Amino acid sequence: MNLCNRSLGLFSRSIVQQHSSFIVANSASSCKLFTTSTFNRYNSDNSSSNSNSKSNLFINNFSNSSISYGSTLYKPHKETPYIPLFIQNKHQLYKRYNSSTSTNNATATTIPVEQQDTKKEQQQQETKEEINEILKKKPWWKRGFFDLIKFPITTYVSFTAVAGYIAACPVETFSMSTLAIVGLGTFICSASANIYNQEMEIKYDKMMPRTKYRPLITGEISRQTANRASYGLLVAGMLTLATVSPYSASLGASNILLYINYTAMKRESSFNTWVGAIVGAIPPLIGSFAATQTLEPIGALLFTYMFLWQIPHFLAIAEMIKTQYNHAGYKMLTITNPTRVKPVSLLHSLAGMLMPLGFYLYYPTINISEVTLAAMSLNFLLFMLPLTFPNIFKGKSQKIIYGISLVLLPLTLLIACIFRQPYIYYYDDDEEDEKSLVNSNSK
Repeated sequence: MNLCNRSLGLFSRSIVQQHSSFIVANSASSCKLFTTSTFNRYNSDNSSSNSNSKSNLFINNFSNSSISYGSTLYKPHKETPYIPLFIQNKHQLYKRYNSSTSTNNATATTIPVEQQDTKKEQQQQETKEEINEILKKKPWWKRGFFDLIKFPITTYVSFTAVAGYIAACPVETFSMSTLAIVGLGTFICSASANIYNQEMEIKYDKMMPRTKYRPLITGEISRQTANRASYGLLVAGMLTLATVSPYSASLGASNILLYINYTAMKRESSFNTWVGAIVGAIPPLIGSFAATQTLEPIGALLFTYMFLWQIPHFLAIAEMIKTQYNHAGYKMLTITNPTRVKPVSLLHSLAGMLMPLGFYLYYPTINISEVTLAAMSLNFLLFMLPLTFPNIFKGKSQKIIYGISLVLLPLTLLIACIFRQPYIYYYDDDEEDEKSLVNSNSK
């Protein structure tokens, strides 16, 4: 093959340059075709070298000159090496032969199907071993069923329901058994909602490093088991709360449905943050309804406080893991309209700072301590400081807000429970009995 290529190369060098034609216009109506005779014939005589040099000078001078045709100027192209067609075809055939031999060699060294299957099994075993090692390093509340129900968040939610019961419950009707039922029922309802949330987002949790080791993704718990647990806990939570108050049971069930709507809305609109804030604000109402069987000012105050608290809290989380949310396709405000994140957080913090004063003026006889109202206002004031002076905190305002929110919420609810001022709620029948007692004593 190499001898063939060398002979073809020598033959191509000895080929005479082909005729070149130029069009010259003597007038606008006529033109003549001139062809230059062939030059540079391959001769071994010394006499031909002189003619060869002259011909080269003539061709160079002619190629540099321009020819006019009408109003345009044409300059002939410089000499380009010409390769005959049969040589080009032979080169293409040689390339095809080489490519076919390479593919044949590759197919000859292909791995059998059985070996490929064994390699895949080994890779899967390696990944399972790596996942097990990662899970072993995690704390107990981030593994298995505890991670499925989001144990820390569920405990947090049940604590807010317990705080709502303690802050609003009158002294004479306070019961530890009722308190335990409120906490347990809220815990079960929240666990049901969190399981359903993970089942809906299993496809998107794989895309985020924060959630890619959840039990439904790693295979610790099957989807069928999670589905059955979700429905079972939903029924158990409703029945548990129904023993205390039908209002609390209906709030628990409606909150689960609202949480499912919030989960689906996360991929559709940035207003999911406000829907999620309503979900987080309902548990204190569950406790207050269990204590008083009606909507009263303390429950409404705690609901409003929780709703306003969650907007800066969730926006801070969304800002910290913005790239993960964007990769998973979630429509958070930090992604859809990042310029509005700071003003929205400031407005809700300002509203939260003034909210206790508004409740105190609207309900002069509200049965809650001024210490609790001051703690609520202080909570939102501390939210505003990192947002108002971001240069002081060196661009870490969202992390500071997130840390402040996690610490001050339980402290504020504890203050509301410790400094509570419970009183007996008088309904219509109780007021009539009291009036009759007063009249009898006066007689």
